[in-house]
Amino acid sequence: MLNILVTGSDTAVGKTRAVGALARHFLIEGHSVQIVKLVETGVTKEVRSDAEEAMLYATANKVSGRIESFTLASFSEPLAPFSAAKLENKSLSLKLLIDSALKLPAFDVRLYEGAGGIASPITEDAETVTDLAEALGVELVIVVVADKLGAINQAKLSGDKALELGLPFGVWLNSTAWVEPQLALSNREGILISKIPLWAELGYNSDTAKFSNDFTALLKKQSSESTDYRISFEERLKSVLYERDNKKLTRILSVNSKTKARVNLSDNDYLNLAQHPALIHAGQKALQEYGTSSSASPLITGWTKAHENLVNDLCQWHALPSGIVWTSGFAANAAILSTLPKKGDLVFADKLIHHSMIAGLKRSGATVKRYPHLDLVVLETWLKSAKDNHPLANIFVVTESVFSMDGDYPDLLKIAELKNKYPFIWILDEAHALGWYGIKGAGLASYYGVSKSVDILVGTLGKTLASAGAYSLFNSVTYRDYLINFAGEFIYSTALAPSNAVVASEAIKVVSKLSSEHNYWHALSRDFRKCLKENGWKTLEGESPIVPVHLKSEVAALALSEYLQKQGILAYAIRPPTVPVGTSRLRFSLKDGVTEQDLNEVIQLMNEWRQKV
Repeated sequence: MLNILVTGSDTAVGKTRAVGALARHFLIEGHSVQIVKLVETGVTKEVRSDAEEAMLYATANKVSGRIESFTLASFSEPLAPFSAAKLENKSLSLKLLIDSALKLPAFDVRLYEGAGGIASPITEDAETVTDLAEALGVELVIVVVADKLGAINQAKLSGDKALELGLPFGVWLNSTAWVEPQLALSNREGILISKIPLWAELGYNSDTAKFSNDFTALLKKQSSESTDYRISFEERLKSVLYERDNKKLTRILSVNSKTKARVNLSDNDYLNLAQHPALIHAGQKALQEYGTSSSASPLITGWTKAHENLVNDLCQWHALPSGIVWTSGFAANAAILSTLPKKGDLVFADKLIHHSMIAGLKRSGATVKRYPHLDLVVLETWLKSAKDNHPLANIFVVTESVFSMDGDYPDLLKIAELKNKYPFIWILDEAHALGWYGIKGAGLASYYGVSKSVDILVGTLGKTLASAGAYSLFNSVTYRDYLINFAGEFIYSTALAPSNAVVASEAIKVVSKLSSEHNYWHALSRDFRKCLKENGWKTLEGESPIVPVHLKSEVAALALSEYLQKQGILAYAIRPPTVPVGTSRLRFSLKDGVTEQDLNEVIQLMNEWRQKV
């Protein structure tokens, strides 16, 4: 990263304009640029900061590129920095500014803009911008001098101060007003005979700075020698992470605190089976019999009797003839949708399908169109057009049953009806509907009696079934055999641990027995949503286990989640990019064992939080 200090011979000499012009040059050259104002005084809400002004100047007339601006310290009074800080009872030290600068993300070029003149003290210890520049590892120093009478003297005095740094420095002549030609010529001759490098000139009302040959050569030399002009790979990653953190989008790993919660409304264990004694016993017994791992691909020695039994149990549960199991739901969706659709095929997918589905479709080579969420009118229009205009193409329709972020779902009866009118291959992800709907809890397709219309059904073992992995079931064994032979995620992955398969089989038995509770769970979900609305919270109609509460901002979602957690209620904030920008929310996951009293307490706590903010 190339670090340049742009300082001045005095205040009001046009440092900000020079920084903007220099940033503009680097952007045009294809470099990323970071503008950093070290200290600014006289700051008001009505006026843009110097760093923002410089960035606007740099990007004028459609110049674009990666550019950001920062101000390390700012104060309202238009005084020397140490005086302005003292009036606001704030500390200002070289260490504070250095620490702030070192936390910034890396860019190809960082332009530091000084405060006042080059010799002006910043702190009460009389430390100047040159002291700061030395500590920050600046490679070049540019002294901006106003192109007017007295410029020669200002350039000489400032140049002598810059020499103390022992770094390459030069003068930038800045025309802050129209300059009489004879005076302009005199200033340049005087600077040159004083043996002060004249690196750049910026004329009055000009957009582009004029660089000397020496300055241009020096920039090239710096790019190839000292610091790497282009930031390193690791620095680039750190920079992206910094930007993500600034926008409060950073994902972090934290130790699971469910055991400390009084009410857990956060995970996808919808029937509360993860600690069920029968499942734990089945898992322990399987570990004794099969060991801890399948230790090989399913096509070598990794496919055991436990896997075969699970597939048989799943086929009976869903009333579908064949299936396979995968190491994860992501692997299942990505494999199916990258392996089956091909170039020349058409895929119509709901706008809000899971990322795993999108990842698979991007690899498929097929033409993909995503219809508005749950809009089956548009879907039918596209199906009719495809039938008329692409009679030889294979058509796929891809959707989830219960969508994971809002808990809503499409009209599966209507999709089955469309399949009769416009033949297509229907792929349905039932991950969030299992246990909560259908005969023996077999999902939404079972609930609506359309399972036989679904060509490929994908389900998860790690949510309602309280195990790990996933499965896909097929109305045609041909799909199964093709994936076994061509899906890399199946062929080249170690098979699911046998103990996970055994636990999932046991879970199907428990889920089937609990299906008598469906009416109670659905009523609980409807009543919770109704009560939320009556208390002024924004949610959706429905009876699924997923109840979203939409909030105005990411900050609000995080704050409410944190407040509930402190009261022993786990309900996590969901933010972009998991959900679209502007739709941050709390996502409540209902489950067996949660009571009406629990949910009433949640709403009471939410209301208390709202009154405090």
